[in-house]
Amino acid sequence: MGPGETWRMARNAALGAGVAALALSLALAAANAQEADQDTAASSGLRGAVAPQMRPLAERDSALAAARKGQTAPPLPATYSAGSGDAPPGSAINYGKARKPAKLPKPNPPVRNGKPPLPQLEPYKSSYAAKRQARQRALDDRETQQPPPTGIAVVPTIPFKKAKPPEANPFEPTGIDIGSLRLRPYVEGAFGYDTNPGRVNNPSKGSTLGRVDVGGSIDSLWSVHSLKGELRAGYADFFNMKNVDRPDAAGKIDGRIDVTRDTEFDYGGTVGVTTIRSGSPEIQSGSATAVSTNQPIAWNANGYVGVAQRFNRLELSLRGTIGRAETGNATFSNGTTQQLSLNDYSTVGVIPRVSYEVSPLFKPFVEATIDKRVYDSMYDVNGYMRNSQGYALRGGATFEIDGKLKGEASGGYVEREYKDPRLVRLRGPTFDAALIYTATPLTTVTLRGSTTVNETTVPNASGAIARRVGLEIQHDLLRNVRISALGAYQVTSYQGENVSTTYTGGTTGLNERFITGTVKAEYSLTRTVVVKASYAYERLKTTVQGSDYTANIFLLGLRLQR
Repeated sequence: MGPGETWRMARNAALGAGVAALALSLALAAANAQEADQDTAASSGLRGAVAPQMRPLAERDSALAAARKGQTAPPLPATYSAGSGDAPPGSAINYGKARKPAKLPKPNPPVRNGKPPLPQLEPYKSSYAAKRQARQRALDDRETQQPPPTGIAVVPTIPFKKAKPPEANPFEPTGIDIGSLRLRPYVEGAFGYDTNPGRVNNPSKGSTLGRVDVGGSIDSLWSVHSLKGELRAGYADFFNMKNVDRPDAAGKIDGRIDVTRDTEFDYGGTVGVTTIRSGSPEIQSGSATAVSTNQPIAWNANGYVGVAQRFNRLELSLRGTIGRAETGNATFSNGTTQQLSLNDYSTVGVIPRVSYEVSPLFKPFVEATIDKRVYDSMYDVNGYMRNSQGYALRGGATFEIDGKLKGEASGGYVEREYKDPRLVRLRGPTFDAALIYTATPLTTVTLRGSTTVNETTVPNASGAIARRVGLEIQHDLLRNVRISALGAYQVTSYQGENVSTTYTGGTTGLNERFITGTVKAEYSLTRTVVVKASYAYERLKTTVQGSDYTANIFLLGLRLQR
C-alpha cells in the first residue's frame, strides 16, 4: 500500500464520520422541535390548535413573551383533559362553562281526534268477497304444502267434528221446509166433559164431548221480505146434546215486501168463526115460550194492504182496510126463523200512522182510523138502518225495557155515527195493549188489553163497546213439561136509548160481564207427540133477565205435530 492510497482511505473515513455526525444532529433538532410544539399547544388550552409555526408572528411572539415572564395560560375547561384528542366546540376557549347537550328534534306526535282508531273492515262471512278470500287462502295453503317423499306412506288425517251445542228446546217441532217456507202443521184430538153445553141459566145436565183441532203456522226463510201466519180450526161434538155442537176457527197472516232500505209494502189479514149462544140478546124468538134450537154461526174476515216510508227516524205509513161479516139464521122450537142474515155488512177504511224512533227501544206513534160500514140490506131484522161511519184516534208507543219487557200500548177515543136518526151516536175511550214480560228464561208473563166496537141487532141499541183485559203466565217445569194459566175479564156495554126497557125490565142499562179462567199442562213425549190436559171456567153476568150462566170444561187430549 503506497502513501497515496493510505491518504485516500483516511479521507473517506473522515467524510463518513462527518456525515454520520450531521445526520445525528438533524435528528436531535427535529425531536426537540416536535416536543416544543406539543408543550406550546398544551399550554395554550386549545383542542386541535395549530402549531406555533403556523400562527401569525404577532400572536406567537406574544405567547412566547408571556411564557418568558411566567404568566399562566387560561384554565382548561372542566370537561377537557389534555392529551385526550378532543377539541372544544368551534375550537374556541371555554372558560369553565358546562357544555349544553345538543337538542334532538322531537318526533311528530300522533294525530289524536278523541276517538280510538276504527278496526279494519272485514267482509261478511257469507259475502262474495269473503268466499273469494277463503278460496284464495285454500289455494295458497295447497301450493305451500310439500309433497311427501316418494315411497313413504301418508297417514290420512281425519277431520275433527265439533259437537253441536245443545238445543234450547229439544222438543220443539222442526217443521217441514217447502222451498223457502217452513210449515209446522198439527192435529189434536181431545175428550172431556162440559157441565153446561148450551150456556144457559139453569142447565139440566152436562155432556161428554169430543173435540178435534187442525192447524199450523208458516214462516218465511227469506233474507229480505217476510211472511208469517197461523191458522186453527176446531169442532166440538157434544154426545148427549146434538143441538149445541159448534165449530170455531181463528187465523191471521202478516207479510212485508222490502222495496228499498226505507220503503216497504205490507199486507195481511185475520179470519174468525164463532157461534152465537142461545141466551144472547142478539137472538129473539118473539115468543116467551119458544127457545133456540141452534147456535147461529157468525164469521168475519178482514184484510189490509199498505205502504211505509222512513225518513231517517221519522216513519209515515198508510193502510187500506176491507172487511166482511156474515151471520147465519136462528131457528126456534115453535118453528119460526130469525133472519140474522139481514145483518151482513162490509167495511172499508184507511189507517194513517206517524211514528218517530226516539231510540231503537222506544218508538212513539199517533194513529187514526176512518171507516165506513155498509149493510147488504137497508134495514136490519128489527127495521133499523145500520149503515154508519166511524172515526178513531189513538196514541201510544212500542218499547223494550232491559230486554225483558217489550210490547205496545196505546189509548184513544172512538166515535161512530149511524144513518138511522133513532140510533144515537156511539162514543167512548179506548185502550189497547200487548205486553210480554220474560221474568226468567223459563217464565213468561203476557198482558193483553183491547177495545172493540161491535155491531148489534138489539133494538134501540146503536152498538156494543167491548173492553177486554187478559193475563197469561207460562212456566216450563222441565224441558218437556209446560204449565200455563190464563185469566180474562170482559165488559160489553150496549149504547142507545131505552135499551134497558126491553131486556132488563127497568132503568138499568144493558151490559154483560164475562169472566174466564184456564189452566193447561203439556207433556212432550217426543218432538211430534204431546199429551195435553186443561180445565176452563166460564162465568157470565148480564142485566138481561135469565141469561146468566156458569160452565166448567175438562179436557184430556193428544197432539201430533211436525
